[in-house]
Amino acid sequence: MNPTRYLKNEHNTIKRILSMLLRICNRLEPEKHIDEEHLRRIVDFIGAFADAYQHENEEDLLFPLLEESGFRRNWGALAEIASEHEEVRRSLGHLCKAVCDYRKGEKNAPERILTRAREYIPFLMAHIQKEDMGLIHAADGLPDEIQNKLMKNFERDRGPDNGFKRQKNLKRLLYRCERIYAG
Repeated sequence: MNPTRYLKNEHNTIKRILSMLLRICNRLEPEKHIDEEHLRRIVDFIGAFADAYQHENEEDLLFPLLEESGFRRNWGALAEIASEHEEVRRSLGHLCKAVCDYRKGEKNAPERILTRAREYIPFLMAHIQKEDMGLIHAADGLPDEIQNKLMKNFERDRGPDNGFKRQKNLKRLLYRCERIYAG
């Protein structure tokens, strides 16, 4: 598989989980109560998959190869994307705090979850689009030997000892929640 196709597939998974988070939040608003465990696990999934897995792979594997090809990490697209990754992490931290407070029974937690999720979801969706249209599009133009090196790095870092099993379990959660919160 082409390494940029791999990244786009991961982006599609993240978009699905963001859609799921929105559906859960839409239920939270009228009902003011949802399954706390689903909400916690969805937010954990976002942190584990979107940030700890996908963003780190971009930063640790893709960025250095783009730098080898003439991109500069501290300027332009790479700097902007890295800065947005930090903003995504901060925003996710606020959402996680609101979810934790919800699980503790704090009265204003549902409203904070809604506010944080409604800030986070469109920001991350726009970030993904920017990466797909800019960064990943640029990576598509890299020479074959660099793309092959990137794919080997992805395969090495995604082996069974590097979180692959956990990602599979998280995807199962996504499928289960999609059935529960469909429509």
